[in-house]
This record gives sequence, C-alpha cells and structure tokens, in this order.
Amino acid sequence: MSRPALVLSALCFVWGVLAQPALAYQAQVQQPNVSLRSMPDLRHGKELQRLTPQRAEVLNCIYASDSSVWCLIRPASGGPGWVQARFLDPALKANFPLRLSDLPALLLFEAAHNQLRHQKAGSAQSARVLLTLDMALMKQRWESMRHRLNFLEISRRARVPVSETEIQQVQAEIKVLEQRFQQVLAEWLRLPG
Repeated sequence: MSRPALVLSALCFVWGVLAQPALAYQAQVQQPNVSLRSMPDLRHGKELQRLTPQRAEVLNCIYASDSSVWCLIRPASGGPGWVQARFLDPALKANFPLRLSDLPALLLFEAAHNQLRHQKAGSAQSARVLLTLDMALMKQRWESMRHRLNFLEISRRARVPVSETEIQQVQAEIKVLEQRFQQVLAEWLRLPG
C-alpha cells in the first residue's frame, strides 16, 4: 500500500472511531415497580409502564413542578419516559471511562442528598457523599463556563468585540475543572464501598 493510501486509511479509521456516538450515561433503577411516566408529574400524564431493577440510559434531569428531581430515561425495554430520581442509582463505577461532560449533575445531587439524609453522622460513606457533591458542583460550573465560551464565540462571529484574554481564561478554567474532576473521581474510586 502506498504512503498516501496508508495515511488516508489511517485517517478514515480515526474519523470512524471519533464519529461513533458516545455511550450514554447509564443509571440503575433500584427497586421493582417504579412508575415510568409520560410527564415529570405524578398527577398529570400517564403511566407508560412499571419498571423492574435494570440499567437505563439517562437523557435529562430536571426539577419538576412538584419540586422533586425527575429524570428522562430510556429503559432497556420500552421507550423513554420520566421517573423520579430518588429511584435511580447514579452507578458511577458502571460508567467508566467517565468524563465531566458525561456526568448528570442533578442526579448526583439527588443521590448524595438521599444518602446524607439516611446515614449516621461520621459514617465511612460521608467522604464518598462529599466527593459526589464536589463532582456535581464541578459539572455545574463546567456547564456554566461552556455556555460562557459559546456566548463569546457567537459574539465574536457577530463582530462584537471580544477580549481574547477572556476567551483564554474561560478555556483555562474549563481545562482545570476537567483535570480536577479526574482527581476527585480517582479519590472517589479509592474509597471503600
């Protein structure tokens, strides 16, 4: 095979790998008989099905009108629907390798909040819960910085004067957050349990 053909073949392979869709974040439905609903509300919408313990793809998480966290999921069987986040385990270890962009921060907040509510003060799980909260906070800050960077890029395209220093500062903070996330995640993994 000639050198240009070899280079082209390698580029096609790399492009094919990079073009593959990223694996979606998977959570675990924790108990049987969990209601999957058409809307994030117990009073409105209809029940689509009853779920058994299983893995489900997390598509989105929101605070709903009942002030609880709901997640739009796609279970292994059936179509997507809404379930209360309190019935989901974020299953961090099952989602490796994990990047900050993959993390469902609101689901982690809900899980950590529930763990804090049900554990005794000073338990061994306290460190894990605090690290989980730290990762969720980092994800929220990361999203904020990504939105800021997008705004700056759009402004620049619209010929609005944008400071290159500001863009570089936002990019630097994003990079630091991603590095810090990997450190906290490694610490989380080293904890027993």
